Amino acid sequence: MVLLTVLFFGPFLFLGALVWRLRRLEAALHPLPPRPPSRPGLWFLGHRADRRLPFQHLFLRLTPSDDGWAARRPDLFTQVDAQGRFYCTLGAGPQGGKLVLEFNRNFDVHDPVSFEEPCACRDLADENARILALLDAATAYNQALDFTAWSLRTGRGYNCNSMMRALADRAGLDTPKFSRHLLLCPGIERGLPPQAFGPGDGGGFAPPPKRV
Repeated sequence: MVLLTVLFFGPFLFLGALVWRLRRLEAALHPLPPRPPSRPGLWFLGHRADRRLPFQHLFLRLTPSDDGWAARRPDLFTQVDAQGRFYCTLGAGPQGGKLVLEFNRNFDVHDPVSFEEPCACRDLADENARILALLDAATAYNQALDFTAWSLRTGRGYNCNSMMRALADRAGLDTPKFSRHLLLCPGIERGLPPQAFGPGDGGGFAPPPKRV
């Protein structure tokens, strides 16, 4: 009888404990103001994919230290932070059952941010190379993958966090440390298949060899 009770209620208790833990983790960082502070560089950010649950939707905010990006790509760097720096966001979401990658999605620009973490770049040239790799990957993505909210857990498609994993790999970026918490960012462990990106993007970003 005890075993049957554990088997029946165990998954509900585990899910409740997980949601409680993720909410405590999320509470450690208060939501950022609607207009982001001036933080040049590349940043991974997360906000709730569903307002009722603490599971996070990942996206990138690009605030180039090189002011020339706003002049070279005024179609992308259309947002302005609290100190007047131009930036853009890069994220993905469902449209017509497909996983669609977009710059400056309304949710990414306006929703309260729960987590943020900078992407390490060695210098200005390194940052520019990674931005270029991200733009190339966005251009090469075929917008044709099936979308599934929980990735392998609910179907054969991919979600926004799968996309961020793929972009990080192609730009030589580490995924954020906060995404490694159990189920905080479902789908982050699964990148996209190579065929999701067409030719013409230079093959992605080749990171420099690690120092020993």
